[in-house]
Amino acid sequence: FSPVLRTIVRNIEQRKHLNIYHVILLLTDGCIHDMRETIDLIVKASVLPLSIIIIGIGEADFDNMEILDGDEMPIINPVGNQEIPDIIQFVKYNDLKHDVGLLAGEVLYEVPDQFVRYMNDNGQMPKKKHSHSDGRKPPTKKPPTKSKWNKVDSRNDCLRQFSDSQASH
Repeated sequence: FSPVLRTIVRNIEQRKHLNIYHVILLLTDGCIHDMRETIDLIVKASVLPLSIIIIGIGEADFDNMEILDGDEMPIINPVGNQEIPDIIQFVKYNDLKHDVGLLAGEVLYEVPDQFVRYMNDNGQMPKKKHSHSDGRKPPTKKPPTKSKWNKVDSRNDCLRQFSDSQASH
């Protein structure tokens, strides 16, 4: 796990100025062989705009994933005196594969709280939705029609919009 997490952490650190919150999904069919290094990277990542979702697939021993999840016992920083924010959600696929809705709910369950915690901890407020910098309003979705010409009409609309935008430049 640590090589993947190291790459993720490095990329997010380099792009932190972009104010983007990241949700990473890791699928695994086995156990972690570099637990100490993985925990150290999770501690480092806990201050980044990041949620990590781990889905365990198969019948492997996922005890280490449960430890990383931190729901039963919080992960402590290397100095050993401070709990880190929970950025991990671990879900066993086999436990929920019978109900896709339940699986989706469990997989995403902690992300909203993790996002809000990160924003609060960093004194950030979500930005309002803006219109385009040139004053255009964001596109609105048209209700679907049952015309067999939808694809043709849609393509023609796109071509017209492109032609109009090119003519105005």
